[in-house]
Amino acid sequence: MVNNQSRITGGADRHCFDLADVLRARGHAVRFLATAAGEQCEGDGAFVWGRVDHSSRDTAPARVKLAAARGALWNRASEAAMRALLEDFSPDVVHVHKVYPHLSVSPVIQAARAGVPVVQTVHDYEFVSASPLDTTGARWDAHETRFEYRLLNSALFQIKQRLHVPVVSEWIAVSGSVARVYAAAGVDTTVIPNFTPSRAAPPKPFDERSGVLYAGRLTPDKGVLDVISMAERIPSIRVIIAGAGPLRSFVEEAATRLGNVTFLGLLTTEDVAIQLARAAICLMPSHWEEPGPLTCLEAMSVGTPVVCYPVGGLAEYVQGSGGGRVVKADPAALAAACAQITTDEDVWRRLSAAGAVAAQTTYSPGRYLSSLMEIYMRACSESPQRRHRLHRRGLTAVVKSGGDI
Repeated sequence: MVNNQSRITGGADRHCFDLADVLRARGHAVRFLATAAGEQCEGDGAFVWGRVDHSSRDTAPARVKLAAARGALWNRASEAAMRALLEDFSPDVVHVHKVYPHLSVSPVIQAARAGVPVVQTVHDYEFVSASPLDTTGARWDAHETRFEYRLLNSALFQIKQRLHVPVVSEWIAVSGSVARVYAAAGVDTTVIPNFTPSRAAPPKPFDERSGVLYAGRLTPDKGVLDVISMAERIPSIRVIIAGAGPLRSFVEEAATRLGNVTFLGLLTTEDVAIQLARAAICLMPSHWEEPGPLTCLEAMSVGTPVVCYPVGGLAEYVQGSGGGRVVKADPAALAAACAQITTDEDVWRRLSAAGAVAAQTTYSPGRYLSSLMEIYMRACSESPQRRHRLHRRGLTAVVKSGGDI
């Protein structure tokens, strides 16, 4: 398993660690290649030093930033770590998740050189656009906050297109929405929706629930401004907001000004789960094409209905399961849906039950693993035709040679 992080910083990381647990429970040996961290969720594998992370990149010295940028283009430490894992562990498959900017393309190329099939799960749109948030195929990142970050992401996109994409044996998309975006860019994927671990305790009933919960990044694209607007429209509904991000001061001001808004700050994964189990509704009014957010599935697993806008895999998960409401992208529609669900117990119970059933079936670990094993088996029986395609693209030397690129 190859992933930027050995700790949880987002949904892709949680997915990796949960998947490793599921694979090991079924008797599979799993090792990680990731960056080292003070409090790691994984200790089995190879862990390389990460120069900067998202929280320290703005304040890091120029020489550290330059070294990090070079490592993002080609990381010799992660290349060496992958080589050691291939020799010592001899994996049947290298399953790649998020490797940029910390690990670079180097471990992916190293695996391909060794003839080990590479399976890539796409958690966003980083292989079709310079920005992982962009579905349009733009070669220049227009989303990052600073020019140097936009420049690096745009350069990395060229590397992904030229070196990473061609050596992947099998692609996994976390939703049909993501698969369609990749198909339009000429990348064929297999859809395996994300999963959520099974919950032992039954969902809390309607009369033990209170308020609506938003748990996520405090950014405009995530819709936290719409949550505040909804709270202003319906003072009778308690609104709980958890998270961190550039709009924190705005949320703190709203919590001071509005009597029905409570701001909890950034919570741990465990604390978010506790809040989800207590809430009457999970609000996820994202304006961007959310690929397949785990918070949605975690909410449904504890019987909490989800209210979202009609975008991305998020809407696909909610609509397909019946575990919530997909409403027009407007705070008024958001408010109307919350008002109905929180006051009509029959509606709430129907949505709650549907979500819980979907979490136990469609989005269960067992179903995910069954589909994943098919992908692994297909990758391991790679055809000569694929090797011919690599040769036609001029990548035979990249895959087989031992020299640097």
